[in-house]
Amino acid sequence: MAASAEGLIPKWYLDDLVKQPRSNTHRSIELKVFNSNETLTVPVLTSTTVQDVKDFVGRKIMVPPHSMDILVKQGCSWRTQFEHEEVGRKVVIKGIKSFTRERQVWPNPIAIIGTGHAGLRQAMYFIKN
Repeated sequence: MAASAEGLIPKWYLDDLVKQPRSNTHRSIELKVFNSNETLTVPVLTSTTVQDVKDFVGRKIMVPPHSMDILVKQGCSWRTQFEHEEVGRKVVIKGIKSFTRERQVWPNPIAIIGTGHAGLRQAMYFIKN
C-alpha cells in the first residue's frame, strides 16, 4: 500500500486512476430535503462522490456529514447510496431539516450582563433556584 494525503490507498487503486482517470465533465445535481419541497441545484463533476456532497452540505449547514443519508430513486423504490458511489442526478437528503443553518440551542439560555452588585445577586439567585 502507498501512503498519500488522504490516508492509505491501495496500489491497484492508484494504478487504475492512471489507466482510467476520473471524468471531468460538468453536470448539475438536484438535492431535495426529505419530507420537504426545498431543493438545491449544485454544479458538480460527473465523478463527484456521495461523500463529497455530504461534506459540502455538512459544511454549508454546520451538520456532521455522517448524520446524513443520500437516497436515490431506483426503479420503484428508494435506495441509500454508499459514500464511494457517484452521486445521482436527483437525490433526497435524509437527516437534515433544511438547507439553512440550524440555530444553536443553549441548555441555559440566560445571560447576566454586568457583574456589579445586582448582577452577582441575580447569579446567586439562579444558583439557589
